[in-house]
Amino acid sequence: MTKRAIWTPRKLEKLYEALDEIAETGSGVTPWPEAFELMHEKTGLSKVQVSDKLRGLGQKHNLKLNREELVRRWAEVSVNFNQATSRASHSYTQSPKSDNNPNPPKHTHDQLYGAASNEVQGNGEQHNDSSREADAPTNSGCDNHADNNENNNDAEEPVMMLEIAPYEWDMIHAWRDFMHGKRFLSPMSREDVSRELSHTWRLLIEGIKSFCKAQPIAHLTTAKLSRPTLELARTFTTGYRRPDVDECLNTLFGDPALNVPLILRAFAAAAITTWVFADFPSYRPPPTGSALAHCLKVLAHFNSHAARDTEEAMEVEYFDNVIAPTLPQLAKQYRHDLFVGFSNLRVPLERHFYPQENQNAENAPDFAFRKQQHSDWAAHIEKAFLVALKLRLELAKSKSVWEFNFIRQGQKLEDNLMVPMVSKAEKPTPKNLVLQCLSPATSYYQRGERGHTGSKCLHVYAKVIVEGLAVNEAALLGSANPNEDKL
Repeated sequence: MTKRAIWTPRKLEKLYEALDEIAETGSGVTPWPEAFELMHEKTGLSKVQVSDKLRGLGQKHNLKLNREELVRRWAEVSVNFNQATSRASHSYTQSPKSDNNPNPPKHTHDQLYGAASNEVQGNGEQHNDSSREADAPTNSGCDNHADNNENNNDAEEPVMMLEIAPYEWDMIHAWRDFMHGKRFLSPMSREDVSRELSHTWRLLIEGIKSFCKAQPIAHLTTAKLSRPTLELARTFTTGYRRPDVDECLNTLFGDPALNVPLILRAFAAAAITTWVFADFPSYRPPPTGSALAHCLKVLAHFNSHAARDTEEAMEVEYFDNVIAPTLPQLAKQYRHDLFVGFSNLRVPLERHFYPQENQNAENAPDFAFRKQQHSDWAAHIEKAFLVALKLRLELAKSKSVWEFNFIRQGQKLEDNLMVPMVSKAEKPTPKNLVLQCLSPATSYYQRGERGHTGSKCLHVYAKVIVEGLAVNEAALLGSANPNEDKL
């Protein structure tokens, strides 16, 4: 089995060349199917990947363009994508004054967001910033069977990805207050943290349930699940004995509209990210316990005494200038990545359930219902991300026994214990804390602090298993047979 092609700077350059060629010919002259086929052939990637990339480019720089509008207006908007060598850009912006400025200013690339988009390519290579950047992360690694669903996925997302009411500014102001030290003067109580965790958890559950209700009916057997996938399933499920989680798992496993592997990438990505204290063997709540009570019990070991950081001024400046402006887009990208992960794990529609050629047509039997469910899904997931990000920043900043270490992308994990092999010297910084908050899957284990003979201190080791749901699971977990990972 050959490795699935991914986006590289060279392939992105090919896409730009195709767009330039279409713009020179005249986008009004070139029919959309022909233009799309040209981009597909030029890049050598699947139509789903090309479609996702066009959709991502169309949302950058506040353009808010769909794929066809982006292609039609490429000569006009290409200047936003560092088109220093673009023929279409030069022909559109040509003027007598432009001859005196052979080096037009380049688009300022956001370092934080760019680092995330470069790292999710799945092969661990660092891309050169001198080339035109990939302006949005792609789902290049996890959609191993997406080629079979190209037309289905391509038609669905424009209908389902809806704009929602923004929650960002309240969160940004809260984080700014926190970064200026107000949180340190009056640290969050255990009850406040517990309540916020439970609130985030409920948002995620409601979002996932809405997605379940909105999907068309389909089915897939679990016979081809790989061993690492099953190991992940065991890790993510054995530590959760709470009724709310059981209810959500039952919804996922019992709904014929979803593939069972959804629990492994999508549910884990949403739920495990936010549940930062869970899965300690000695602190599992009883089957009848509540998530809030469990939080209170675990948080008894949380050190509420926090001190000001000596580098606070530098961190505040970094937060205001780099982190805060990216939060709205990061939340939307998180929602987008989960949607792509969900959609790619769903098998093609069985025709007899929907006689229409396209189940997303407005005259489909349940179009209005599904559209509303996807609106609910988007709102819950995006808000849950922001709440979780706020909590993770607060906990990571506090001086406590909680310790966060990272595994570098591509490192092999111990298959049996799922213990990440991390460097003890690797410490969190303002930059990688934000990337850590974006890690959609974590695994925890308990151990005693060195030299401590009393009760064990809890140490949290967060590992990046799938960044943005775009990394091939077999590559990270060391699957012996790559064919097993194909669903």
